[in-house]
Amino acid sequence: MAAPAGCALVLSLGLIAALPGGPATAQTCDRSGCGLISCGDPARPAPASLWGELQPVDSNPLPLERDSTAFDEFTQNYSTFPWFTGVEAQNGYLVASLAYGLESWDLRTHPDRPDFLGRLSWGDFPVWVDSAEEKWPIQDVAMPAGVDTIAAVVGHAGIGLAIVDLADKTHPHLLYQSYKKNGEEVYATTLGGTPYAFLAASGGSPSGGVFAYDMSQASQFSHCSESAPADPVFCSGVYLGKIGTRSSVSFLHGVDNFIIFSSGSGSGFDVWNVADPRNPQMVLTALNDPPICGFDRRSTYGVAMWKDSANHYYVGLRTENYSCAQFRTINEARIYDVTCNLAGTCGALGSPIFTQELDSGTSRYFVTFSRSLTTPFLYFGSDDKCRGGSQREWLFDVTHPASAHDITPPTGYWGWYYRGGATGFNNEMPRRGKFYNEYFYRAALSILDIHRHTVNVPPAAAFSWAPGEIYPGTPVQFQDTSTAFPNSWTWTFSDLPVGAASPPKP
Repeated sequence: MAAPAGCALVLSLGLIAALPGGPATAQTCDRSGCGLISCGDPARPAPASLWGELQPVDSNPLPLERDSTAFDEFTQNYSTFPWFTGVEAQNGYLVASLAYGLESWDLRTHPDRPDFLGRLSWGDFPVWVDSAEEKWPIQDVAMPAGVDTIAAVVGHAGIGLAIVDLADKTHPHLLYQSYKKNGEEVYATTLGGTPYAFLAASGGSPSGGVFAYDMSQASQFSHCSESAPADPVFCSGVYLGKIGTRSSVSFLHGVDNFIIFSSGSGSGFDVWNVADPRNPQMVLTALNDPPICGFDRRSTYGVAMWKDSANHYYVGLRTENYSCAQFRTINEARIYDVTCNLAGTCGALGSPIFTQELDSGTSRYFVTFSRSLTTPFLYFGSDDKCRGGSQREWLFDVTHPASAHDITPPTGYWGWYYRGGATGFNNEMPRRGKFYNEYFYRAALSILDIHRHTVNVPPAAAFSWAPGEIYPGTPVQFQDTSTAFPNSWTWTFSDLPVGAASPPKP
């Protein structure tokens, strides 16, 4: 079937609109330091010349509701912009922690263009920050696997942990807050049919550490707040107690009835069995070896756990230490098989089955686990929002953990976004990211952007047409919107002869 008259013109305009860069990349500006620059706004997706196994699916520029790169700290309030610090996706819904609240989005209709549903504001918290110097207080969000009706968020400056009812995602409702803690990360899971949240706190009153909460019990309350164990309990049955003796914990994750946590600088990690969160059991402590040359004590930052279909358990983490042999600091991704450790059939942690050296130079590093359909992934990010470089984040396919594969295009794909590079954007900080199906949602502080993994994803046929209402004799223009890069097309029309292969997708 021949293309209707005017079709070529429509396609050409579409291509022009999709070209990346534009005036922002043509400007010359001073990218030294870390302040606001005119060429660092608005955020635009990486151009096609940088695509590989990943490609962006965002509009150009990014939608305003997912782009805070225009923020000016001298004239605007931090709380009036969405700052994306964490992300979670369950059952076709996306939940993002904002520095000043939480947002929910619907992914079911078009996951590449999520529909905004609702927001929880910082004003809904019974207790807010105890320090005016905290610019981005809320740090992370988590929901139990397969559950989209309840979430936990955590924050700095005494915010601690809050549990949020998401049964009505257009109006998220705060149920409970545990304050007087400096929350860093949160992990949520279901044990014995009950949802639980585990808070990693770097400090608090009387100290930080890992704390357990019954999310189901929190559902009995509305805006109930307490600071246990610092003060008496007011919201009975939610706070369950502290796990372990660490007084500062910054990184936390888990799988099944196990949780893993670490404190960051100068410490290893612990794994606990929390099948009964009120009576947790230590399973493993590792990477706490004494220094060799006096100042090379290993630091363990972001941590993650997962299990494969053969019931093997793995730990992925990011470590840093000074090499006495090489006279330099080494920051690397590591993966360990801990199956025998969790089963109690072996003692000490074995050697890593995978290592890869990464970048260094920031104070915090994050590791996030998720699955793209059935494929497991580890995402390595950091708190760096100033520097340039070609790559400061990694997205590993860990189907075969001993030979983990970074799907990041080796073209400087991520570097396109970095503030200190020639094309990057203000306050872009690649912190956390998670897959939902083949789409990767990245919480990068000033932006929440979307990327698609295009390998081993079958095409899904789709098309649009114009005009919307069709009458006999009306010319109709068809536009291919199929996903995953099909290389041939056949169109069939009811009551019309079968058409020949269509033109290539624009």
